[in-house]
Amino acid sequence: MFADLGPSGGPEIVFRSGRVDAAEANPPGVPQPDQGLNAYIAAFARQGFMQTDMISLIACGHMFGGVQHKYFPDMVPELNDTTDTESVAHFDSTFVTFDNKLAYLARYSAMEYIVDTTKDPLIVGVNLTTNSDRPIFSSDCNITMRSFAESSEKFKSTCARVLALMFDTVPKGVELTEIIAPLPVKPHNIQLMLDGDTLKLFGEVRFWNMTKDWARDVLLIWEDHLGSTHHATLSFTGLSTAVAGRYTAAWYAFNQTAEIDFQKLNPAAGITRMRFIVDDRVEYQGGLGFSVQDSVMFSNSSCASSQNPYAGHLDIGVRTGMPVARVYLEGQINDDVQRIVIVETEVEPPMTTSHPYSI
Repeated sequence: MFADLGPSGGPEIVFRSGRVDAAEANPPGVPQPDQGLNAYIAAFARQGFMQTDMISLIACGHMFGGVQHKYFPDMVPELNDTTDTESVAHFDSTFVTFDNKLAYLARYSAMEYIVDTTKDPLIVGVNLTTNSDRPIFSSDCNITMRSFAESSEKFKSTCARVLALMFDTVPKGVELTEIIAPLPVKPHNIQLMLDGDTLKLFGEVRFWNMTKDWARDVLLIWEDHLGSTHHATLSFTGLSTAVAGRYTAAWYAFNQTAEIDFQKLNPAAGITRMRFIVDDRVEYQGGLGFSVQDSVMFSNSSCASSQNPYAGHLDIGVRTGMPVARVYLEGQINDDVQRIVIVETEVEPPMTTSHPYSI
């Protein structure tokens, strides 16, 4: 849902990490559309939401989509519409855009709901016992919905608040992180590979909320184990956008030339950390730099012989002199309930030694 709101014109919602997968189901907590207002209020209160929060969450959630006949035949009839072959009765006329259209319609009287002021099937549906939006929206005499209809900014800010509250509702004992925001500078897809007597450094760097400037010079500075510093000019590879185009990101690749997509490093020297110079300022995480691990890596002598099931020969280079007690491969599989399980495979100690890496 985080990913869907932005491209649809919705508000930005802060994100915190740390959620855990449930090992088993809790008692059902989502109220059914025929339970009545008191049941709705009680169900939301059990999760810590006030009545106005309930109204807001339903209004925000019902900016998209609708009710499909296939799954709710008692609520939505077969529409026999060639432009709506799934027979989906949409919540409002802009069902792929996050807006206050539904709230605008809801400021009218309950009678106008019934006579087609709105097409929301949970307000004017054929089954009166399942028209759950109507009693929820009018439960405070339409005060909340009227305020949304009068101000799209209030609607978006309220949705951002209550949706974040919903996302951050977790079981006891689960502690979420602080708000995670995009880093201004982020190395991406950094890879080191041993290629005989050469280390190959692949990757790119993303600069958040930066526009394209062909005259801009971006330098990669890296330090090695011998205490030396090296630099290379990075090439612009493109722009990307986020949150429905509200932000842009500029990407620069680590390629050595237009024909080579990596930097060649001296294996004996290796690499310890990197930083960047862009627009005459140094980006290095407040002095920490961006660490690069070069103790263990794949060798390009590895190969895959099949994909399904995956089979192949993997060569792993271990830096000579590094205190590496154990080398193993991590893989992911799904258990019977589709939870991700990490599987570890031990790697035999190096059979041959070639300074500065052993295979």
